[in-house]
Amino acid sequence: MVVMIVLGLAVFVPHLLGFSQYVVVSGSMEPAIPVGSLVFSKPVEPSELEPGDVIVFYNANHNDTPVTHRVVENHVADGEIVTKGDANTGNDLSPAPYERIEGKVSFHIPRIGYLVGPFGTVLGKISAVMFIAAGYLLTMIGDNISKKRPERDRA
Repeated sequence: MVVMIVLGLAVFVPHLLGFSQYVVVSGSMEPAIPVGSLVFSKPVEPSELEPGDVIVFYNANHNDTPVTHRVVENHVADGEIVTKGDANTGNDLSPAPYERIEGKVSFHIPRIGYLVGPFGTVLGKISAVMFIAAGYLLTMIGDNISKKRPERDRA
């Protein structure tokens, strides 16, 4: 239960501070950001992004999947950013329009995305609440059973 609460706080507290979280599901940013990392981004004015910044954007060519890639060029006049994954040989095929940019990556936590990722869905959240509730109920039942046992059985 403690692990579930700590993981919940790890996701909830940054959200209160204005961060959005995304789980990295491909190796395009390795080794800088490994698969399974949880990245935290903050909204930013796209015209202020510079080459080398890592951003999260929604890629229209891949079913609106969030993508975490590095800025190569910022075409302010066109309102779009050329991006590239660190592990990829070339730039992404389509520039990211400003309106599809979610934010600039501030930090990431390797491997925690494997644990937190499933709880990003409605079913995952329901499962987490049920797991915590079941743990609490089992603790209460265990306490009641131990209180009902005669004193000689406790020794």
